[in-house]
Amino acid sequence: MSVALRLLALASCLRPVVSYQFYQRYLPNGDKVSVNGFRWYAIGHVLPDAYLPQLARNDFGRAFAKAGYRWTEELCRMDSDGDGRTNGEELGDPDCTWRYDEPHPAAPEEGLSHPGVDERVVPFDALQVLHNSTGRLRFTANWRESPSHQHHPKNATASWSAFYDMLPPRDAPVMDEEAFELRIGNRILFSLYFAIFPALCMVAVGVRHKYNIAISLWGWLAAHLSLFTGVSIGSHRLFSHNAFVPARWFKLLLIFLGTMSGQGEPRYWAVMHRQHHNRCEELGDDPHAAALELERGLGFAHGGFLYDRLEHYMRDIEQRAPDLMDADHELFGNGRSIALFILLPLLLGNLASLVAFYRSSRAPPSGQGGAASGGAVSVRERMYRAVAVGFTSVSFYFYLPATMVWHASMLINSAVHTVGYSLYKDAMSEACTATNLPLLFPYMLGEQNHNNHHAEPSAISTWHLWWEVDLIPLVIRALEACGAVV
Repeated sequence: MSVALRLLALASCLRPVVSYQFYQRYLPNGDKVSVNGFRWYAIGHVLPDAYLPQLARNDFGRAFAKAGYRWTEELCRMDSDGDGRTNGEELGDPDCTWRYDEPHPAAPEEGLSHPGVDERVVPFDALQVLHNSTGRLRFTANWRESPSHQHHPKNATASWSAFYDMLPPRDAPVMDEEAFELRIGNRILFSLYFAIFPALCMVAVGVRHKYNIAISLWGWLAAHLSLFTGVSIGSHRLFSHNAFVPARWFKLLLIFLGTMSGQGEPRYWAVMHRQHHNRCEELGDDPHAAALELERGLGFAHGGFLYDRLEHYMRDIEQRAPDLMDADHELFGNGRSIALFILLPLLLGNLASLVAFYRSSRAPPSGQGGAASGGAVSVRERMYRAVAVGFTSVSFYFYLPATMVWHASMLINSAVHTVGYSLYKDAMSEACTATNLPLLFPYMLGEQNHNNHHAEPSAISTWHLWWEVDLIPLVIRALEACGAVV
């Protein structure tokens, strides 16, 4: 245990050493491009478009990544956004002479503009930008910035293949029927995973011992991995980040498994997760910020946010996630996901009880495993045992796996935003404290590499260094070979 604590302490100390600075430092006037007077930190990474929340990253960002995150003459002379001005002209370097570590050139008379956004189509004064009502804690991450002014070492930067801009309403709307239903649902989830399900599982241990009920370890593992797949591969890597393209039947299966995980509809899960990336660790905008300096801490991030005003981030899903408003998601939408999550396990538990009751009627007489009284097993005893089998089966094959998968998801919000090391700086939000914590493998199967994930959210794999094991891409490759992924 002491060795583990020492490793955690060492990893935390390494964070400021291996972190690197914002990409904007590698562009002329990269730290001066502003929107409505607020600096646009994510220049070169995402398109700041409040009206098209699912629009992919801009072409300038792609070209910048292809150039190795360096300001080259070729990149300078491009017109990435097609507005008739070269990237250099928009950033104040029309002659393409600026080099890294040189003083920034003077801004042009017409002002600086974003080289990846055509202002004729998307005017800056119409955009909501990276700030919030609390004034953005812009300096919370300064201590983690490396003092080095060298270029990024080769292979040390992660490219962003795609990302999405999810912008919440600045003022929480008045509580209405939709918001009220969401609030009640969130608090029920909190009660289930922190009290009800753990209590039922502990009771099931005693019931299993009393009636000597066999529990299959492989059956439990299959149930656990199925629910984990629904969340990690489905709700997270597919529906939140579009990391791969599934066959339709596999997409439906992932929606079903994500629903059965008990973490809400996968599309609501995806909306929350996109919001987390876009406003990571920003008080008032990140639904489950974990940073202790935000006065919320681990308890809030590890499920306590369900008692916050979470429902206001989940409203207007049609505008927030139009790509998830298809017929496949509607199959489990509009309350059907809750009914399925509650009723299907009960139905399967009753089925297990009926099977156990039927099989008990064929029990051998006394001396061969029958009743201790010397006669056949009574109907009452058969009923008690059948109910015990159903209850134990549901507890071990559903309540326990669902609870473990839930807490794995919560560890992403809490542990890997407070303990561990960082290889990359999140250009979406300078306050972000996402870390890698390899000690959580194999429990999290790859999701423990959260800093790597924040560096390239749409990548299938987070396996960057040899010890940062991620089994999810191996599973996806296997599914691709089977035709589940196209």
